[in-house]
Amino acid sequence: MALNSTSVIKFVDLLCEGPISGLVGAEEAIFLEETPIRTGSARNFSNQDVSYDFKPGGRTQSELAQGKNGTSTITDVNTEIGENYSETLNANNEVTARDYGSGSVVRQITDTEVESIELLFTIPRMFSTAQEGLAKGQLFNGEIAVAIDVQARGKAYKNVYDTRKTGIAISNYQFKTPRLNLPGEGPWNIRVTKVNLGENHFEVKFNDFREVEKNIPLANSRANRIMWTSLIEIQSLRTAYPFCAVAGLSLSTRQFASLPTRAYKIRGKIVQMPSNAAVRSDGSLVFNGAFDGSLKSGYTTCPVCCWYDMVTNPRYGAGDFVEASNLSWVDLYPLAQYANQLVTNPDGSTEPRFACNTVISSQAEAFNVLQDLASVFRGMLFWQANTIQAAADHGNLNGTDVAPVHLYTNSNVINGAFNYSGSSLKTRSTKIRVRYNDPQNFYKSNYVCVEDATLISKYGYQEKEIVAFGATSKFQAQRLGRWTLASEELDGEVVNFVTGLQGAVVLPGQVFAVSDEMRQGVRLAGRVVSATTTQITLDQSADPLPAGTTHELHCTLADGTIEAKGITSVSGNVVTTAAFSSAPSAQSIWSITSTSVEHQKFRCLTVTDSGNGQFGILGVEFNDSIYKTADEGDDLVFDDVTLFNDQPAKPTGLTLSFKEVTIGQTKTNRMTASWSRGIDGTTFGFEIRYKVGNGNYITADTTDTIFEVDGLDQGKTITFQIRSVAAPPVNKKSAWVDVAGVVPAPDIDPDDDDAVVTPPTPADVTIQAIEGDQAILRWKIPATGQNTTNLLAIIRHAPQVDGTGEWPNSTLLRDVKAQTNSATLPLIEGEYLIKFQDENGQRSLNAASAVIDLPNKLPRLDIQVRREDTDSPPFQGDKVDVFFDTEYDGLVLDGDETFDDVTDLDDLGTFDFIGTRLASGEYFFNNVLDLGGVFSVVFTRKLTTRGLYPADTFDDRAELIDRWSDFDGDIPDDTSAAVYFRTSDQATVDEQLLLEDGDLFLLEDGTDKIEMESDIDFGAWIPMESGRFTGRQFQFKCELSSDHVDQTPVIDELGFTMQLELRTESSSTIASGAGAKAVSFTNAFYQEPSIGITAFNLASGDYYEVTSASRTGFTITFYNSSNAAIDRNFQYQAVGYGTEQT
Repeated sequence: MALNSTSVIKFVDLLCEGPISGLVGAEEAIFLEETPIRTGSARNFSNQDVSYDFKPGGRTQSELAQGKNGTSTITDVNTEIGENYSETLNANNEVTARDYGSGSVVRQITDTEVESIELLFTIPRMFSTAQEGLAKGQLFNGEIAVAIDVQARGKAYKNVYDTRKTGIAISNYQFKTPRLNLPGEGPWNIRVTKVNLGENHFEVKFNDFREVEKNIPLANSRANRIMWTSLIEIQSLRTAYPFCAVAGLSLSTRQFASLPTRAYKIRGKIVQMPSNAAVRSDGSLVFNGAFDGSLKSGYTTCPVCCWYDMVTNPRYGAGDFVEASNLSWVDLYPLAQYANQLVTNPDGSTEPRFACNTVISSQAEAFNVLQDLASVFRGMLFWQANTIQAAADHGNLNGTDVAPVHLYTNSNVINGAFNYSGSSLKTRSTKIRVRYNDPQNFYKSNYVCVEDATLISKYGYQEKEIVAFGATSKFQAQRLGRWTLASEELDGEVVNFVTGLQGAVVLPGQVFAVSDEMRQGVRLAGRVVSATTTQITLDQSADPLPAGTTHELHCTLADGTIEAKGITSVSGNVVTTAAFSSAPSAQSIWSITSTSVEHQKFRCLTVTDSGNGQFGILGVEFNDSIYKTADEGDDLVFDDVTLFNDQPAKPTGLTLSFKEVTIGQTKTNRMTASWSRGIDGTTFGFEIRYKVGNGNYITADTTDTIFEVDGLDQGKTITFQIRSVAAPPVNKKSAWVDVAGVVPAPDIDPDDDDAVVTPPTPADVTIQAIEGDQAILRWKIPATGQNTTNLLAIIRHAPQVDGTGEWPNSTLLRDVKAQTNSATLPLIEGEYLIKFQDENGQRSLNAASAVIDLPNKLPRLDIQVRREDTDSPPFQGDKVDVFFDTEYDGLVLDGDETFDDVTDLDDLGTFDFIGTRLASGEYFFNNVLDLGGVFSVVFTRKLTTRGLYPADTFDDRAELIDRWSDFDGDIPDDTSAAVYFRTSDQATVDEQLLLEDGDLFLLEDGTDKIEMESDIDFGAWIPMESGRFTGRQFQFKCELSSDHVDQTPVIDELGFTMQLELRTESSSTIASGAGAKAVSFTNAFYQEPSIGITAFNLASGDYYEVTSASRTGFTITFYNSSNAAIDRNFQYQAVGYGTEQT
């Protein structure tokens, strides 16, 4: 029996501040190398290989089983105990004496704090060798006995442990004693004795010899060496890790050659939550009845509760600085309700609007951590009354519009002035890429994308990447992307103003209303002169009311709230309404709205106290429909906030003029368009479009009344159009006004060659694949002093992927305006070439290009099948008590007799089965599977078997009749077969064989290396079921068994299917350097992957070569047209199977 060393690694993982709810499914929640300890009812690791203990982090929790080992000090001993077996020979080479190598080694422990010890031993060699018979030369067991005695101070030696090891060891086998408590007081002497067993050291004993002399030398065919390797001194250090959720693991080195990666699926921190909340199965909350203001403890994914816990906890949060009493659940409760409200996903499922599933694993600034947590529920933090507060961008639970907390008009802001600003549409994102942790991919990062197709068509792809903090739902990430895209659209409108003490009534995050005469086109707000509950006298006439079918009067009441009532009649400045809850006070604020003119709404961003009774307020446009946009993907709906609903007046006096100008060293023509604003004051800006000759229209926006275009050619006709645009957000537009003109001849000598200026060569050309089947080509226009306003970018494509594409041999993709600096193109493998072209048809002298070499498309899984029964001949592996029977075409159990045991051939019924069937046998697969590295693979076994009576007659039955299950035959149902496997992370070792004459033994292929699989330390045999397993070497066997001596299983089909998953590795931009650039993959593949190269900014004639491609990496070299190595930037994408684990 061969001996294999095993050790146990014990360690403790800190999972979370405690207490937590616990693991999700016990052993199914602990992952080693992304494989759970248990899947359903099946354990993926044996109890001997993996055990665990878990504590949830309570204040008085008990100790971990793995945490009771204390601290240890390892002292190297490395001393042989006794000697190896030896002999004394006479002149005739006969044994006259035998020494079995007993002896003792003593070491002292001087540290009196040591409580217990463990001893580590190594057996380098232990075996005996058969000297006669059929087994001659084969190895048999050896045996070593060890006694451990301890002498305390002033005491005699006392035996504390005895052990024996039996087996075969031809390389270092290690074992360790259990923990041994030290008796008495220190210092202590530790004595280890190798006990003399005489011939019992060896299974092959000389006094059992029959064919050879009993005194032949055996020293070279025996071994019983043992080394005392280490002394481990242990002092107890027990801790229960209070307030820490911890997991203790014990892992056998038989299963894990190195420390595996670990992951735990937990229901996390116990936090405070409203007392009327119940926890759904997914951790979200449902609220029942009224909230009484009290809290209870429990686990939840509610981000508001998680934020509150981090703010108030003094152990790991901001509790030392923020008192819980300073935070009001009156304000937080609506946020929690909105966060936990169920929304419907695109696939029809429902989930809470916001959920927080995250790990905060490093120390960070408190405000940043709190803002990250608040971002989960679209929250913003601000400081008020010497404490931190939270507000959130959320709607009402019933979907109604958010009521403003205050109303600002021209009559209650300083100087009656509202200042508006915003960003250009061209700078806003048209695509939001949201990163979240995907539970379908082991919580690794994944992305969802949200796009605005209208903006993309106008301004191209302007992508922003954001992180959905705490999100593990792709739909939650999608909602964040929609909200961000819509918010950027609203961010284009920002208001700021200064007011008096009324500025103190609005807080950051709250919504306020604005009634601005300059925006609405008429005064619809002011102050109350006097009022009853039904009749309000205003400071101006309200007659006539603005257009619309429904009119409401909004008034600020004495308690600061805004109340709106329907208007029933108007007489001058007296307005009759439905009854207000109380009469508005004199000098309070009023405002009138209708279906044709509503208040503008803004969400407060900041309130600045100037210290003199004045407050500055900054707000961003608020739109009630943003919540439906975020949750359901609907477009934003804008209310009418102005009476400037008629089209603005057309611009007047539009004229074109031309003149010759010099730009740098080049003379060219400039067109100047000028106009007047029109006859009314509703125009906010102008929309322009123009074209040169029969070209495409070019668009622009401006608020000026003058517009210039350079770089125009003689004789070209310019068509110029303009229209007025009213104030946002309605943006009503006038009819177009157009004019045309012909560019006059510039003052340039046609014989002067210098006057012909070719466009520059495009610079910084890159290509980027995007979703689906599209790519973005980007470039820059070099600064040469030329007028590049009307340059076109001519884009062509060549199929070559090594950079050797040529302009004449390429095909046109499209031409776009060069100043866009990018174009969205179909994604086609090959080289994208680009030149600039001016209006005279002159093109760049040289083309610039970028290459994209796409990896070959591969199936999602690499499936490999191994079958033992289809080999020719079948079942070529090693067989123990089994054989392949050609009559039954399968693998069967052998009989318990040989042909020589038969005394009468006439009584032999069959030559295949002699004697009764053996109870069991084994078949070892022909080859060990070596993956070349440690991989995680999925195996599915192939095993087809049937039972058989080899002699199916009444007289041939060998069993007692009482044990027969049938009398008719043909029911051999007491047989079985099972497939097992074992693994190792070790590589096969190549060794050399040396012949007696000193030469190396050579194989048929001329090499001298022989793979020695016997040196590999495999783990224990494991029953093979379909599942994921990790290792480098895999050895397989099939065990056949029978409960009846006259039955045998027949193995018809035997093998396995192995699957490796497809993965893609992409790089950032890499500089090749002026030479060969060796690139190593982050993780090696199982075999050479398909490699795609994206090369940037290639000059004409540049190309590249990929060499030395393997499963671990490749080498790339870029060359110019002269075949000289050059430096270029590139990216790669490798697509292949498997991820080698390091």
